[in-house]
Amino acid sequence: MTILQRIRSPGLSFAQTVVSLALGGAALTSSYWCVGVQKVPKPLCSLSRQRRCVPVPGMANASDVLFSWDTGDDRFVFPEFHVGIFYCCQENIYTDAWEEKCRSFHSLTPQSEKAMMWLSVTMELMYMGLLCLSCLLLCLQLCVGACSPAGRRWGQLFNAFAAIFTVLAGELTWNTFTSRLAPPPSPGSSP
Repeated sequence: MTILQRIRSPGLSFAQTVVSLALGGAALTSSYWCVGVQKVPKPLCSLSRQRRCVPVPGMANASDVLFSWDTGDDRFVFPEFHVGIFYCCQENIYTDAWEEKCRSFHSLTPQSEKAMMWLSVTMELMYMGLLCLSCLLLCLQLCVGACSPAGRRWGQLFNAFAAIFTVLAGELTWNTFTSRLAPPPSPGSSP
């Protein structure tokens, strides 16, 4: 019976909510949601780019050159990239020194997809807000339970509202996730 009481304890619920809040905050601020490499044709050699490039003998201005690309991997470079909800960063392939070029999600998102991107950001912020409310209510439950044993009824009320806010936060996350997976309606189908 004591194991069951420890599993259902308010302290454990508070700790789990704090961990969830911390992981959600890390995911929101991180730019490492997706990490990988991209296959890109090698750029033409220039004064700033002497390695991992395609040499063009006798040409001073590389922009005037029409070049026929081979199909082998020796004509490609594989720069690394990482993407988050706010930034997309990729290795700059036009210089020899390693440097990263980061761009904002707002400049990368096509005009037709900006509404969905803002909806996703808003849903993520609402998720974090609901988890903060849940965490605050669980903290109040712990404080009320520690201060006065007679306030147990208030503690249970705080716990119930915290559970409601946690479930609402989970529903926001689930609905945002499933809306991204849903296939777009076909042009001839009725709503």
